[in-house]
Amino acid sequence: MVSRLLFSVLSVLVLTGCVRQTVLTNSFRQEYKLTKSTLENVEYTLTNSIVLYRANDPDAKVSKDGVLVVSKNQEVIRIPEGSKGKAVFVGVDKIGVKFDETCDCFLFFGSRNAQGAYELLAEEWENGHGKVTYNNKTYFASPGSGKAAIALSVYENKSRSQQRTV
Repeated sequence: MVSRLLFSVLSVLVLTGCVRQTVLTNSFRQEYKLTKSTLENVEYTLTNSIVLYRANDPDAKVSKDGVLVVSKNQEVIRIPEGSKGKAVFVGVDKIGVKFDETCDCFLFFGSRNAQGAYELLAEEWENGHGKVTYNNKTYFASPGSGKAAIALSVYENKSRSQQRTV
């Protein structure tokens, strides 16, 4: 009896709509008129991993050939693809997302153009490495981390009148 009821509910959901991951863009924000309040309350999913490096040597630099030069005594933070986060700041063109509930640390994501995805923002990018502030400390994001974007789960409600069989 319970399994029949569950099957019926799932069937209705499948027939009337679906949930998909959508990367956040400025055009998506505008199309659905997403308010600050809405963006503060949705859960974000990280599309690619982010790796942050911090050396205890405050003079860590990126060499001319794109190699990060740090001391052996470095701190590494990995935020894996698929990590869930909440907005702690919503601005006109960027969003601060917190992925770790154990600290007051977050990263900024924004679009580099009107159509682009909200990807990891850095104070500056040099040879693929981004300089970011995380937990009030300066880190370097590894190459590839700049492609990490935030996505949200979107439920597309399709009324029966919009459905058709081909």
